[in-house]
Amino acid sequence: MNVGHTLVIRPGALGDAILTLPALHALRAAGAEPLTILGTTTSWGFVRSAHEGLRVRDFSSLEWRGLFASSATLGPSALAALARTQTAVVYLAGDTSAMQQALCVAGVKTVISIDPPRLMEATHESLVTPGRQECLPHHATAVEHAAKRLLKPLESFVGPENVAMAVPERSSDVFVMLDEEEKVRALARLGHDAPPPGGFFGIHPGSGSRTKNWPAKYFAKVAVELACCEELTPLVFFGPADDLAREQFEAAIPPGVEWEAVH
Repeated sequence: MNVGHTLVIRPGALGDAILTLPALHALRAAGAEPLTILGTTTSWGFVRSAHEGLRVRDFSSLEWRGLFASSATLGPSALAALARTQTAVVYLAGDTSAMQQALCVAGVKTVISIDPPRLMEATHESLVTPGRQECLPHHATAVEHAAKRLLKPLESFVGPENVAMAVPERSSDVFVMLDEEEKVRALARLGHDAPPPGGFFGIHPGSGSRTKNWPAKYFAKVAVELACCEELTPLVFFGPADDLAREQFEAAIPPGVEWEAVH
C-alpha cells in the first residue's frame, strides 16, 4: 500500500511529538512521502528526514484556522497543500467530524481520526531487573503505552508489517539521527570531547504536569542502576517546570554516583 502525500494533525507539547514518532515511521514505511505535520512548531523542532520528505506547519497560523473554527476559512497555501494530500491522520480528542468534513471538501481522499491517550491514574508495581535480586518500582496501567495507542489504530490501514517496523534502530532513525557536527556540538556543551566508554542514557523525570510524573526517586533508582551496573552515564534533563523533580531527584541520588544535569 502506498498512502501518498500524508498530513498528520498532532498539536501538543514535546512529549506528544515524541510519542507520535512510531506512527510516523509506520506511515513512512507505507509510502507516506512527503509527510506533513500540522502541530506546535516548537514541539516538532527536533524532527527531520534524511530525504527531506517531512515538513512541519504551524496549526495555529491563520492559513490553517479553517480546520479548527467553523467561522474561519482555509488560506491559499493550506488549500493548495490539502489538494495534494491523499491521506490525513487526525490526533485530536472529541468530535472531529467538522474537521474531517473540511478535509474531504478540500480534496483529501482518506481521513483517519484517532482519539489520543488521556492521562490516567497509575499504580506502582515492581519491575524485576533480569538477572538481579533487586526490584525497581515502575508505573503500571491497565492500558498500553501511549505510543502504541497512537500507532495501533493505523494497523488496518498501513498493514501489520509496517507497524512492526515502527521503531527503527537509533542509528537509522531518519527523524532524530544527528550528523557528526551536531554530535560534536552536543558533546562540547556537556564538556566532553568524546562520549564516555559506556555511553550516555537520557532521563527526564519531570513534565509540565506533575500529576502524571513517575516519582523522581524512582528515576534516581534507575540512574543508579545504569551508572553502577551498566556503566552508562545518566544525562538527566530538567525543564523550566521541573524544579521540584530536580530537588527530589538530587535528594535520592547517593554520593559517588556520577550523573550530569542538562537544562
